[in-house]
Amino acid sequence: MISSRILKGIQTKFILILFILFLCLIFSPSFLLAQDSDKVEFESEVTEDQAESQNEVDEEEDSSTLGSMHSFVSTNVLGVAERADTFFGDNRSITDSNATRIRLRLDLDFEQDEGTDLSPNVLANISLPGTQDRLKLFINGDEGDDDAIESDIDNNEDTGSLFLRYLFLDSKYASISGDTGLRFSSSAVEWFAGLRLRSYWTIGAWGFRLTDKLRWYTDRKFTNFTRLDAEREVVEAKSFFRSTTRGRWFQERSGYFLEQRFTFFHKLNEKTGVAPEWRTLFETSLDDLIDETRIRLRIRRNVKWKWLFFEFAPGLVWKEKNDYETNYSVRFRVDAYFGNQSNIKLF
Repeated sequence: MISSRILKGIQTKFILILFILFLCLIFSPSFLLAQDSDKVEFESEVTEDQAESQNEVDEEEDSSTLGSMHSFVSTNVLGVAERADTFFGDNRSITDSNATRIRLRLDLDFEQDEGTDLSPNVLANISLPGTQDRLKLFINGDEGDDDAIESDIDNNEDTGSLFLRYLFLDSKYASISGDTGLRFSSSAVEWFAGLRLRSYWTIGAWGFRLTDKLRWYTDRKFTNFTRLDAEREVVEAKSFFRSTTRGRWFQERSGYFLEQRFTFFHKLNEKTGVAPEWRTLFETSLDDLIDETRIRLRIRRNVKWKWLFFEFAPGLVWKEKNDYETNYSVRFRVDAYFGNQSNIKLF
């Protein structure tokens, strides 16, 4: 009993330390931007001859492979990621949107070992007037594709949320915000408050996004959600790859819950995209380290209007509770967007 309490205390402090370190890390984009600003001021003091010579060097560098790669990363990677998320309906396309956007979703899921499930859902990011886009109202505004298997990670079936988010810092490369609101489940309603941090940076042709969300709930106490995306454009205006690593920690539950996902987004034409996906759920238990793994092929099409999408996603799933027997699954999904519809295009 005493050892378990000590272990739980160590886990709690470890999570809080990671969160504080990330708070420091998130300011790095601002620091880099400040460095760029100092560099511009310094260059403005250079003599005309030196400036002309510097311009010639800059032109040669821009024409080089290195210069082309830097320009490619700066202008394309983040933009391609945002458009892929919007086209394929990832919740983050609404969560991180600066403009009001609402999405209505209807899923019909069938799994050989689970049966059929019909689930409607709404996700909204509403900018409140008079707040200079600092204060937003969210309905079910959590990150990530809200698959039914999310419940296997956090045991939160039939949940929803309504909360306010205030943006202390908001840019493409860094964000700090505070949340407070209500979480609903089939058995209870609880209040929560917390912080959400996001940072984006590039290394070579790769873009990296780190998101951390620390919350305190009246029932579940402290929880921490971390997500790391590594992504790049594979074929310009055609294919995009992303690796997503997600982790969840709950003060009231033992262990740490992990998910690893690899997705390859590919454009067939202006209205149709496909996304093969491999997804595995882990937990820190020696008895059942791998909870489940699944592969599926998402086929998504924009139909009739710009704001209406249909998706068909067949797949195979192997679960620990079924002794990893092969089962098949299929999803039919309909998405409708309202509000700001800019960026709803694939690549």
